Amino acid sequence: MPRTLAELAQRALSILNEVGAGQPGAAEDLELARRESAGVLARLFERDVTAFEVSEPIPEAMFQPIAICLANAIADDFAVDSETASRIAARTEAAERELRLLKRGRPTYRPQCSEYF
Repeated sequence: MPRTLAELAQRALSILNEVGAGQPGAAEDLELARRESAGVLARLFERDVTAFEVSEPIPEAMFQPIAICLANAIADDFAVDSETASRIAARTEAAERELRLLKRGRPTYRPQCSEYF
């Protein structure tokens, strides 16, 4: 089931421990995360990590890794402690590797079609 940018913002805040489990985030926090999400998706696209810039809806398989990248991007705005920041930074590298694997696709095992001029 595809996810929205609002759900992405909510998940990023929960990764930062800014909201409790099942609780909605503050409106200004969600707005900040939503604004930053477009920039994060654009940077991931520019670095060839994802195949789309801003996508509504976000594919389910890519949702959690993108949320981790977004949480890393907005961590400074929420003054998270150094332990949480280092944990999120380490998870961001793993998330980007996972996104690259998802973008790469799978082999089709079909013969390649040649185009002749």
